Amino acid sequence: MSLMYRIEQGMPLPHGGGGTLPSPPPRGDPIEQLRAATYSSDKISALEAISEDPALVARHARYIAGFLSDSLVRKAALKALRRLQPEELQPHAAAVANLLTEYDSDLKVSALTCLIPVLRYEHFTGNLKDVLQEQLTHSDAGVRAVAEHILTMWQRDAETEPQANDAAQAALAEADARAEEAGRRATIADAARAAADARAEEAELHAAAVENETAETERRAVDAAQAARAEADEDIAALTAQIEELKTDNNLLKGYIGEDPASYTEGGNVRFMQWNLQDLTNGGTVQGPLWGERLDNIVNTIRFYKPDVVAIEEVKAGDGGRAAFNQIVGCLRQHGYVGKYSDPVNPGAGGKIERVGLIWRTRLANADALTFNLLVNVNGVDGRANAEDENTVAAAATRIGLDVQETVNACASAFQEPLPSGTSKSHFDRHLVLATLQTNLGQSLHVLIGHLDTGEVHGTDGNTAEVNVIKELASRAWAAGAWLFVMADTNTDEAHNRGIWDAGDARTLRFKERGCRALPLGRPTNVYPHQYATQTEDETIKAKPKRNDEIFFPNSWERVSAKTARMSPAALGAWAPAASEKILAAEEDPSQRRGLGANINKQLTLRWSDHLAVIAEVRLLGT
Repeated sequence: MSLMYRIEQGMPLPHGGGGTLPSPPPRGDPIEQLRAATYSSDKISALEAISEDPALVARHARYIAGFLSDSLVRKAALKALRRLQPEELQPHAAAVANLLTEYDSDLKVSALTCLIPVLRYEHFTGNLKDVLQEQLTHSDAGVRAVAEHILTMWQRDAETEPQANDAAQAALAEADARAEEAGRRATIADAARAAADARAEEAELHAAAVENETAETERRAVDAAQAARAEADEDIAALTAQIEELKTDNNLLKGYIGEDPASYTEGGNVRFMQWNLQDLTNGGTVQGPLWGERLDNIVNTIRFYKPDVVAIEEVKAGDGGRAAFNQIVGCLRQHGYVGKYSDPVNPGAGGKIERVGLIWRTRLANADALTFNLLVNVNGVDGRANAEDENTVAAAATRIGLDVQETVNACASAFQEPLPSGTSKSHFDRHLVLATLQTNLGQSLHVLIGHLDTGEVHGTDGNTAEVNVIKELASRAWAAGAWLFVMADTNTDEAHNRGIWDAGDARTLRFKERGCRALPLGRPTNVYPHQYATQTEDETIKAKPKRNDEIFFPNSWERVSAKTARMSPAALGAWAPAASEKILAAEEDPSQRRGLGANINKQLTLRWSDHLAVIAEVRLLGT
């Protein structure tokens, strides 16, 4: 029998108290007020005061949790416990979850909401998850909705991968999905509001029907409904903030290069990027101070176009080149990329020794799925060695699945064909590199990477011998059904062999019949009109556009799109004043005109590249 009822009926109070009310709770410390409180209303007031101080809640969490068993004050206790950090709330999660066995739907909604931080805590237990799943069968729609929301949120957080697949169109797609989820959760919140409104209306009708219902009871009912609405609004606000955070990375890329960053490919679509990064290194007195700029510009360009495979030429063979390549891969790793560089492709070139590198997405192949084969001495004895030596044409033929002897002989003949009789040239100036990826697409992917001769050393043959070998090896691979992609800085314009890919000989015709050129004819791949060339000591003019970079692919694939990358605005913005400074200095001092064009070009190379990356997206026929 309640104390209030005894007083109203004129009955004696317990413990010999006669008609005298107990002393009011002490003022000051809300914990002491709670300990001294006799009436439920005083307990609720003390708990609400405690909830204003999270540190106080944390110190007395166990004591506060004990009030969860008091049906009249448990909601105030829940409100206080919600101020705890996840690790502080974890020891009391079971007690909160125990409230889910009660019949009060409003209480269940409050308990479920209180449990949200625990579900994001790393020690969330399966028992609690089972209790939540039981609520999915509850007769009250509000309870079911909140339980489903909590379980959905926990499942999503548990399955989220560390990569923020922290990139641009995918981030937009994820943001859209989150927005849709926000709409769904808003619907759930509306349902919770409707349920709360219905409970409030029921409480008001009950108050009118029962004459002795006190004003305090009515106030608690209204407060509970308002608290439920506030909790739903807070949840929606938190989700909106998460969506804005996901958009941040995509906005960065938009500001860096422009609108419409690419989305990641899916299924049978594969996007390739061919890029010569001249003298790639992070060291030296010239490149070193500008390396931070160049690293950002290179990484952001790759992130903007989101290729699945990137072939890079001119990685310097020394420590600086290896470190630069590894830094690029390191910056891309969080976005799902891995990479590897080859052995030196021209070990006898002194200070000009270089490597090639390949970067790929792990959705295509694992980090350890790459093998390199250098095509050494195509026209020499070593080129005819057995396939056990990995750096031979024989080893490459074996890797692709071709007849070894036929392929070795055909490549040697193709190399010798344009050269003078008795020539001593036995190999490429920079060896071709066959990069083989063991993909999860059902077949190996071969990338033939090259940085061909400019024609300055071997006279009239230009780089015809080297191009012949590419045509011969690629057309044989395509005839055998291999997925071989040619990605190279062919230097055909530099070697004055612009029409070599469209010649009328039988080898070229086979090459064109079995494969496709990704980038349409006439598209330059240097950074024209920003490159310059000096014609005379008195005049500096813009260089002519040149086409040196190519991607070729087998006709078992179809082209979806092909283009060159836009120039990095950051690099171009820094290049303009640097180039102007060089030009003004040459005007004041004529002796500085010598090599002026190269110096102007170098300002862009040191911050990005002197080549436009070629980007081609292709799709396997039948997918």
